[in-house]
Amino acid sequence: MNAVFSETAPTPGAIAVDKIKKFGWNTQTNMSGTIKFLHKSQINVDTTYQRELCLRNVRQIAREWDWSLFGRLTVGERADGSFFVCDGQHRLAAALNRSDIQQIPCEVFQSSGPAEEARIFLGMNTTHNIVTKIQLFKALVAVGDPVATAVQSTVNELGLTVPKKSGGNQPSRISCVAALMRAWELDPSGAETSLRVAKKVAVDSSITNELFRGIFTLHRKLKAIGDSILNHTEKLISSGHAAIMGSIRNHVMLMGVGGERAFAAGVLAVINKNKRKKIEIDGLTF
Repeated sequence: MNAVFSETAPTPGAIAVDKIKKFGWNTQTNMSGTIKFLHKSQINVDTTYQRELCLRNVRQIAREWDWSLFGRLTVGERADGSFFVCDGQHRLAAALNRSDIQQIPCEVFQSSGPAEEARIFLGMNTTHNIVTKIQLFKALVAVGDPVATAVQSTVNELGLTVPKKSGGNQPSRISCVAALMRAWELDPSGAETSLRVAKKVAVDSSITNELFRGIFTLHRKLKAIGDSILNHTEKLISSGHAAIMGSIRNHVMLMGVGGERAFAAGVLAVINKNKRKKIEIDGLTF
Protein backbone atom coordinates (compact mmCIF):
# COMPACT_ATOMS: atom_id res chain seq x y z
CA MET A 1 0.00 0.00 0.00
CA ASN A 2 2.74 2.50 0.96
CA ALA A 3 4.61 1.81 -2.27
CA VAL A 4 1.55 2.84 -4.30
CA PHE A 5 0.37 5.85 -2.34
CA SER A 6 2.55 8.74 -1.30
CA GLU A 7 2.12 12.31 -0.01
CA THR A 8 4.59 13.55 -2.62
CA ALA A 9 4.82 13.47 -6.41
CA PRO A 10 7.99 13.33 -8.55
CA THR A 11 9.00 16.25 -10.79
CA PRO A 12 11.24 16.38 -13.89
CA GLY A 13 14.09 17.37 -11.59
CA ALA A 14 13.52 14.24 -9.51
CA ILE A 15 12.62 16.38 -6.51
CA ALA A 16 9.55 15.18 -4.66
CA VAL A 17 6.86 17.85 -4.26
CA ASP A 18 3.91 17.81 -1.91
CA LYS A 19 0.86 16.66 -3.91
CA ILE A 20 -1.43 19.28 -2.37
CA LYS A 21 0.79 22.05 -3.76
CA LYS A 22 1.60 20.33 -7.06
CA PHE A 23 -1.99 19.52 -8.03
CA GLY A 24 -3.76 22.39 -6.32
CA TRP A 25 -5.86 20.19 -4.07
CA ASN A 26 -8.38 21.71 -1.69
CA THR A 27 -6.74 23.09 1.44
CA GLN A 28 -9.94 24.50 2.95
CA THR A 29 -10.63 21.27 4.80
CA ASN A 30 -13.09 21.18 7.67
CA MET A 31 -12.15 20.16 11.17
CA SER A 32 -12.43 16.43 11.63
CA GLY A 33 -15.55 15.23 13.36
CA THR A 34 -15.79 14.11 16.97
CA ILE A 35 -16.59 10.50 17.74
CA LYS A 36 -19.54 10.35 20.13
CA PHE A 37 -22.10 7.83 21.29
CA LEU A 38 -25.56 9.36 21.02
CA HIS A 39 -28.84 7.91 22.20
CA LYS A 40 -30.82 6.93 19.13
CA SER A 41 -33.74 9.14 20.21
CA GLN A 42 -31.49 12.23 20.04
CA ILE A 43 -30.82 11.88 16.31
CA ASN A 44 -33.23 13.56 13.90
CA VAL A 45 -33.81 13.16 10.14
CA ASP A 46 -34.30 16.19 7.86
CA THR A 47 -36.57 15.01 5.04
CA THR A 48 -35.87 18.06 2.85
CA TYR A 49 -32.74 16.39 1.49
CA GLN A 50 -32.72 12.81 2.78
CA ARG A 51 -33.88 10.05 0.46
CA GLU A 52 -37.11 8.19 1.16
CA LEU A 53 -36.60 5.23 3.45
CA CYS A 54 -36.60 1.77 1.94
CA LEU A 55 -38.44 -0.22 4.58
CA ARG A 56 -37.14 -3.51 3.20
CA ASN A 57 -33.56 -2.35 3.83
CA VAL A 58 -34.47 -1.13 7.31
CA ARG A 59 -36.02 -4.48 8.22
CA GLN A 60 -33.03 -6.40 6.87
CA ILE A 61 -30.53 -4.31 8.85
CA ALA A 62 -32.64 -4.65 12.00
CA ARG A 63 -33.10 -8.40 11.55
CA GLU A 64 -29.45 -9.13 10.73
CA TRP A 65 -27.86 -6.54 13.02
CA ASP A 66 -24.07 -6.70 12.88
CA TRP A 67 -21.93 -4.07 14.60
CA SER A 68 -18.99 -4.89 12.32
CA LEU A 69 -21.09 -3.68 9.36
CA PHE A 70 -22.65 -0.72 11.13
CA GLY A 71 -19.70 1.66 11.13
CA ARG A 72 -20.63 5.15 12.32
CA LEU A 73 -23.42 7.53 11.46
CA THR A 74 -22.37 10.91 10.09
CA VAL A 75 -24.25 13.49 12.11
CA GLY A 76 -24.46 17.28 12.06
CA GLU A 77 -24.78 19.16 15.34
CA ARG A 78 -26.65 22.42 14.84
CA ALA A 79 -26.16 25.61 16.85
CA ASP A 80 -29.15 24.80 19.06
CA GLY A 81 -27.58 21.49 20.09
CA SER A 82 -29.87 19.29 17.99
CA PHE A 83 -28.44 16.38 15.99
CA PHE A 84 -29.35 15.49 12.40
CA VAL A 85 -28.14 12.42 10.53
CA CYS A 86 -26.36 13.25 7.25
CA ASP A 87 -25.49 9.69 6.31
CA GLY A 88 -26.94 6.51 7.79
CA GLN A 89 -30.66 7.09 8.23
CA HIS A 90 -31.46 3.46 7.32
CA ARG A 91 -29.13 2.21 10.06
CA LEU A 92 -30.68 4.69 12.48
CA ALA A 93 -34.19 3.50 11.57
CA ALA A 94 -33.10 -0.10 12.10
CA ALA A 95 -31.73 0.78 15.55
CA LEU A 96 -35.05 2.42 16.45
CA ASN A 97 -36.69 -0.97 15.83
CA ARG A 98 -34.47 -2.82 18.31
CA SER A 99 -34.87 -2.66 22.11
CA ASP A 100 -31.30 -3.88 22.68
CA ILE A 101 -29.72 -0.97 20.76
CA GLN A 102 -29.76 2.39 22.54
CA GLN A 103 -26.42 4.15 22.02
CA ILE A 104 -25.22 4.77 18.46
CA PRO A 105 -21.62 5.51 17.45
CA CYS A 106 -21.52 8.74 15.44
CA GLU A 107 -19.00 11.05 13.87
CA VAL A 108 -20.36 14.47 14.73
CA PHE A 109 -19.56 17.60 12.75
CA GLN A 110 -20.57 21.16 13.56
CA SER A 111 -23.42 22.10 11.20
CA SER A 112 -24.72 25.51 10.16
CA GLY A 113 -28.04 23.92 9.20
CA PRO A 114 -29.80 21.92 6.46
CA ALA A 115 -27.71 23.35 3.60
CA GLU A 116 -24.45 22.23 5.23
CA GLU A 117 -25.88 18.80 6.02
CA ALA A 118 -27.19 18.43 2.45
CA ARG A 119 -23.69 19.23 1.18
CA ILE A 120 -22.32 16.41 3.34
CA PHE A 121 -25.12 14.11 2.16
CA LEU A 122 -24.29 14.90 -1.47
CA GLY A 123 -20.57 14.41 -0.99
CA MET A 124 -20.93 11.08 0.75
CA ASN A 125 -23.67 9.61 -1.40
CA THR A 126 -22.33 10.66 -4.80
CA THR A 127 -18.97 9.07 -4.02
CA HIS A 128 -20.13 6.00 -2.08
CA ASN A 129 -23.69 5.05 -2.94
CA ILE A 130 -26.06 5.29 -5.85
CA VAL A 131 -28.27 8.37 -5.51
CA THR A 132 -31.31 8.74 -7.74
CA LYS A 133 -31.78 11.83 -9.89
CA ILE A 134 -34.69 12.91 -7.71
CA GLN A 135 -32.68 12.54 -4.49
CA LEU A 136 -29.79 14.44 -6.05
CA PHE A 137 -32.13 17.21 -7.20
CA LYS A 138 -33.72 17.62 -3.76
CA ALA A 139 -30.30 17.78 -2.13
CA LEU A 140 -29.14 20.40 -4.65
CA VAL A 141 -32.21 22.48 -3.83
CA ALA A 142 -31.41 22.23 -0.12
CA VAL A 143 -27.82 23.31 -0.78
CA GLY A 144 -29.04 26.32 -2.77
CA ASP A 145 -27.75 25.28 -6.20
CA PRO A 146 -28.93 28.09 -8.54
CA VAL A 147 -30.14 25.81 -11.35
CA ALA A 148 -32.00 23.42 -9.04
CA THR A 149 -33.46 26.37 -7.14
CA ALA A 150 -34.70 27.97 -10.38
CA VAL A 151 -36.29 24.70 -11.48
CA GLN A 152 -37.97 24.20 -8.11
CA SER A 153 -39.27 27.78 -8.12
CA THR A 154 -40.99 27.30 -11.49
CA VAL A 155 -42.29 23.87 -10.47
CA ASN A 156 -43.84 25.44 -7.36
CA GLU A 157 -45.31 28.35 -9.32
CA LEU A 158 -47.00 25.98 -11.75
CA GLY A 159 -48.43 23.84 -8.96
CA LEU A 160 -46.35 20.84 -9.99
CA THR A 161 -44.54 18.40 -7.72
CA VAL A 162 -41.28 16.48 -7.83
CA PRO A 163 -42.07 13.13 -6.15
CA LYS A 164 -39.84 11.49 -3.56
CA LYS A 165 -39.24 8.58 -5.90
CA SER A 166 -39.77 7.78 -9.57
CA GLY A 167 -42.77 5.93 -10.92
CA GLY A 168 -46.45 6.68 -11.12
CA ASN A 169 -48.35 8.71 -13.68
CA GLN A 170 -50.34 11.17 -11.62
CA PRO A 171 -51.24 14.60 -13.08
CA SER A 172 -49.07 17.58 -12.03
CA ARG A 173 -46.18 15.25 -11.31
CA ILE A 174 -42.67 15.74 -12.72
CA SER A 175 -41.11 12.56 -14.11
CA CYS A 176 -38.19 14.22 -15.88
CA VAL A 177 -36.20 16.11 -13.26
CA ALA A 178 -32.82 15.27 -14.85
CA ALA A 179 -34.03 16.55 -18.23
CA LEU A 180 -35.28 19.74 -16.56
CA MET A 181 -31.89 20.35 -14.97
CA ARG A 182 -30.04 19.86 -18.27
CA ALA A 183 -32.49 22.11 -20.12
CA TRP A 184 -32.26 24.87 -17.51
CA GLU A 185 -28.47 24.82 -17.75
CA LEU A 186 -28.65 25.06 -21.56
CA ASP A 187 -31.49 27.55 -22.02
CA PRO A 188 -33.32 28.69 -18.86
CA SER A 189 -35.95 30.76 -20.68
CA GLY A 190 -36.65 28.04 -23.24
CA ALA A 191 -36.81 25.41 -20.51
CA GLU A 192 -39.34 27.41 -18.51
CA THR A 193 -41.49 28.04 -21.59
CA SER A 194 -41.39 24.35 -22.49
CA LEU A 195 -42.37 23.26 -19.00
CA ARG A 196 -45.34 25.64 -19.03
CA VAL A 197 -46.49 24.19 -22.36
CA ALA A 198 -45.95 20.62 -21.15
CA LYS A 199 -48.14 21.29 -18.13
CA LYS A 200 -50.98 22.51 -20.36
CA VAL A 201 -50.67 19.40 -22.52
CA ALA A 202 -50.29 16.76 -19.79
CA VAL A 203 -53.53 17.53 -17.99
CA ASP A 204 -54.25 13.90 -17.12
CA SER A 205 -50.73 12.55 -16.79
CA SER A 206 -47.30 13.24 -15.36
CA ILE A 207 -44.83 15.28 -17.41
CA THR A 208 -42.52 12.64 -18.82
CA ASN A 209 -39.00 12.80 -20.14
CA GLU A 210 -40.19 12.18 -23.71
CA LEU A 211 -42.83 14.93 -23.63
CA PHE A 212 -40.68 17.61 -22.06
CA ARG A 213 -37.58 16.90 -24.16
CA GLY A 214 -39.70 16.79 -27.31
CA ILE A 215 -41.29 20.17 -26.59
CA PHE A 216 -38.02 21.75 -25.45
CA THR A 217 -36.02 20.54 -28.45
CA LEU A 218 -38.74 21.60 -30.89
CA HIS A 219 -39.03 25.01 -29.23
CA ARG A 220 -35.32 25.64 -29.76
CA LYS A 221 -35.58 24.50 -33.39
CA LEU A 222 -38.58 26.77 -33.93
CA LYS A 223 -36.79 29.75 -32.40
CA ALA A 224 -33.98 29.24 -34.90
CA ILE A 225 -36.47 29.94 -37.73
CA GLY A 226 -38.21 32.83 -35.98
CA ASP A 227 -41.07 30.81 -34.54
CA SER A 228 -41.96 29.60 -31.02
CA ILE A 229 -43.68 26.63 -29.44
CA LEU A 230 -46.06 29.18 -27.88
CA ASN A 231 -47.55 29.79 -31.32
CA HIS A 232 -48.62 26.14 -31.49
CA THR A 233 -49.69 25.46 -27.91
CA GLU A 234 -53.42 25.53 -28.67
CA LYS A 235 -52.94 22.93 -31.43
CA LEU A 236 -51.09 20.67 -29.01
CA ILE A 237 -53.75 21.11 -26.34
CA SER A 238 -56.62 20.38 -28.74
CA SER A 239 -54.80 17.33 -30.14
CA GLY A 240 -54.50 15.87 -26.67
CA HIS A 241 -51.77 14.30 -24.60
CA ALA A 242 -52.48 10.75 -25.81
CA ALA A 243 -52.12 11.74 -29.46
CA ILE A 244 -48.83 13.52 -28.81
CA MET A 245 -47.34 10.59 -26.90
CA GLY A 246 -48.53 8.21 -29.61
CA SER A 247 -46.84 10.34 -32.26
CA ILE A 248 -43.63 10.39 -30.24
CA ARG A 249 -43.66 6.60 -29.95
CA ASN A 250 -44.31 6.27 -33.69
CA HIS A 251 -41.35 8.47 -34.53
CA VAL A 252 -39.07 6.56 -32.18
CA MET A 253 -40.00 3.43 -34.12
CA LEU A 254 -39.70 5.21 -37.48
CA MET A 255 -36.24 6.55 -36.68
CA GLY A 256 -35.15 3.36 -34.96
CA VAL A 257 -33.83 5.21 -31.93
CA GLY A 258 -35.13 7.33 -29.07
CA GLY A 259 -33.76 10.67 -28.02
CA GLU A 260 -34.65 14.32 -28.33
CA ARG A 261 -34.70 14.34 -32.15
CA ALA A 262 -37.31 11.59 -32.33
CA PHE A 263 -39.32 13.14 -29.48
CA ALA A 264 -39.32 16.56 -31.18
CA ALA A 265 -40.28 15.01 -34.53
CA GLY A 266 -43.28 13.38 -32.87
CA VAL A 267 -44.44 16.71 -31.40
CA LEU A 268 -43.92 18.50 -34.72
CA ALA A 269 -45.96 15.88 -36.57
CA VAL A 270 -48.92 16.64 -34.33
CA ILE A 271 -48.58 20.37 -35.02
CA ASN A 272 -48.34 19.74 -38.77
CA LYS A 273 -51.33 17.41 -38.91
CA ASN A 274 -54.03 18.77 -41.28
CA LYS A 275 -51.97 21.89 -42.01
CA ARG A 276 -51.77 22.93 -45.66
CA LYS A 277 -48.43 24.63 -45.18
CA LYS A 278 -46.43 22.39 -42.93
CA ILE A 279 -43.53 23.57 -40.82
CA GLU A 280 -40.36 22.04 -42.22
CA ILE A 281 -37.36 21.57 -39.97
CA ASP A 282 -34.35 19.65 -41.19
CA GLY A 283 -34.17 16.24 -39.54
CA LEU A 284 -37.62 16.47 -37.96
CA THR A 285 -40.00 16.52 -40.93
CA PHE A 286 -40.94 13.28 -42.72
